[in-house]
Amino acid sequence: MAADKEAAMSVLNISQIMEILPHRQPMLLIDSVEEIEYGVRAVAKKCVSFNEPFFAGHFPQECRVPLSASLPAIHTLPALPQ
Repeated sequence: MAADKEAAMSVLNISQIMEILPHRQPMLLIDSVEEIEYGVRAVAKKCVSFNEPFFAGHFPQECRVPLSASLPAIHTLPALPQ
């Protein structure tokens, strides 16, 4: 049964994530889930562009995602059901 669950949810796109989570832009900080090993690990992606509001004035010579944006993204992933 666990193998079926892993196969069924090996990839989630943004539409599927929005069906599961109540978060919406700009607080929906996961665009896709690439891998899930339930209770062990997960791999998710957030697609960003240079125009993201958190880049404005934040290390303009070398853009980096600030911790205030990356931590909420990390904490959103465990909210997906197991």
